[in-house]
Amino acid sequence: MSNIIDEYLNGIKSFPKNKKLSPSSLCKFLDKDPASLKRSRIEKYPYLQIIFDTIDDINDNKQDNKKNESPLEREKRIKENYRDERDTYEKQLKEAYTREVALINRIDELERALEAYENQSHLKLNKPRK
Repeated sequence: MSNIIDEYLNGIKSFPKNKKLSPSSLCKFLDKDPASLKRSRIEKYPYLQIIFDTIDDINDNKQDNKKNESPLEREKRIKENYRDERDTYEKQLKEAYTREVALINRIDELERALEAYENQSHLKLNKPRK
């Protein structure tokens, strides 16, 4: 039981600061089933109350900090969030381009192999429409 609590509390500590902390986002961050951390399960597993209290305290502190921040600090925080999002999307785009190029190369290899097979066996296969 304490291992489970420690695992969740360590996850809370390492959770990204610019993301909204919720039970489901914490579970996704820890690669766990979001259904494992539901408020309705507190009666059966009372130790979950510790985790929910910690999450609520952190969210309350974030709300208080947002109310007390100056417009300049708010603008900096928003820019940082946009910068992080931009970096994430840029990384995903590069990964998608890499997959696309790999698929195009594989199609090219297969078309060459098919052409070589046709030439070798003197078969006439129907070309697909373009």
